[in-house]
Parts: sequence; C-alpha cells; structure tokens
Amino acid sequence: MRLDGLLTTGVALALLCGCGTTGAASPSAHAAATTTTTKWPTYHLTAGRTGNDRKEPSFAAMSHAWTTAALDGAVYAEPLVFGSNIIVATEHNSLYSFDAASGQQLWHANLGSPRTTNFPCGNIMPLGITSTPVITGGSLYAVAEVEAPSGTYRFHLAKVNPTTGAVVYNKDGKPLYSWRVLLLPYLDQDNLFKEFKKDEPWDSPHNRQLIPLMPDVFRDSHAAVDSTTTRLMIFCGPNVHGRDRRHGHRRDRHRHRD
Repeated sequence: MRLDGLLTTGVALALLCGCGTTGAASPSAHAAATTTTTKWPTYHLTAGRTGNDRKEPSFAAMSHAWTTAALDGAVYAEPLVFGSNIIVATEHNSLYSFDAASGQQLWHANLGSPRTTNFPCGNIMPLGITSTPVITGGSLYAVAEVEAPSGTYRFHLAKVNPTTGAVVYNKDGKPLYSWRVLLLPYLDQDNLFKEFKKDEPWDSPHNRQLIPLMPDVFRDSHAAVDSTTTRLMIFCGPNVHGRDRRHGHRRDRHRHRD
C-alpha cells in the first residue's frame, strides 16, 4: 500500500515538507527534508483529537521530499512522529520507522500473521494494525489482529522501542527479550541487535544462534570463555534495597542467558 502526498492507501510513504516555495519540486531539490513537528504521538496529535499543530507551515508552502520503497500492506492508521522518526503501521501487522529528513528506513518490526479468513464485516484484507498506535512514556504501543493458528483470531498488544524497533513484549503481554538484548544498541552493538528477529522470542531457533555473540561486557570475568551467562550480585543489608527481613541481610546471584 502507499502513503502518497500526505496520506493515501498505497504501498509507499511520501513526505511533504515545508520549503518556502510553492509547486512541485524534483527529489534532488529536497534531498534533506526538514520537519517542524517532532512529536505527533497519537491519532490527531492529542488525546483531545484536535489535530491542530499551529507550528506546521501552510499547505501552500509544501512540496514532495521523498518516497519510500513499497511497504508490506495497506496503511489505515495515522503515521506518528517521534523526534526525527516517522512511524507507520500496516495491515500486515508491520511497523516501520523512517528518517524524516531522508526517508531512509531505520527499522521494521512485524507483530504476527494478520487475519486473512472468516471476515464478519468490512473490506480490509488482510486485517492487521488498523487503529493508530500511540507513543507514551518513551514507548510505542500498537494493537495487532493476529491469526494463529489458522481460524483463531486474537488482538495482541505490543510494546515497542520507537528508537530501535525492539519489541519489548507482544502477544499476551509476555516479554520477548531480556535487558541484555535491549541494551545492545547502546553498547555499539547495532549490527548484532539488527540480527535478532524482532517478532520472535529470544530463544527462538534463529535468535538462539546469536547468544554466543554476546559482548564481553555481559560475561562473567571468572566464567569460561564460551560462557553466555551474565551474573548479577546484589548486596543487601539493613539500609540496602532488597534486605531479607528475616535475617537482616542476604546476597543473591541471578543468571541470565537471553
């Protein structure tokens, strides 16, 4: 499907930017688009659905800036703006993030198989993310209609990192990743982070193959070289968080393998 112009139902996303002149322009004339709005976190901008951003330029001063490659499904949800990212949801249960200036795809996450059978009403097919997601508290939330197995339909609420595309939890609210995976982009491990399939649990057949590539910062310095276990030692006492009320203190070790 496409978002062409401001918003249509096609298979690509096009951005109109304020440029100070009127009329159409060639893509090369606006290779570095700029956006005024840096926060459009919900349908029609605010909880009151005002849809009114007085900082935006007039439509008469806008021109075409860039167009994405084809997306994987129709777009009925309103695109969101998070800083310099434009986030789009499709009926194929996909979330995309694009750089507002260049149109470059930053990440793509899929939340499961969309509904393709036994439609009670309506003409959207397949049926995936139809309602506009919302960004609040630094996280992106989206509701996807998922068909799995065939003939079984559920609405899944997903919590996604809007900066990296990491799916924090999906399906029935169960976490997909541990803190180790979510920290990778902040440890100069972007390439490893991108190898993880964001729509699968950390211990899926594909993602388990990545566990041995865990950065050394997570590895116990006293463990074997090929160890994939992270140990956390928590000290407790009368004035320390986690104090054992029965004995006054304790020392715990927790192991993480994901």
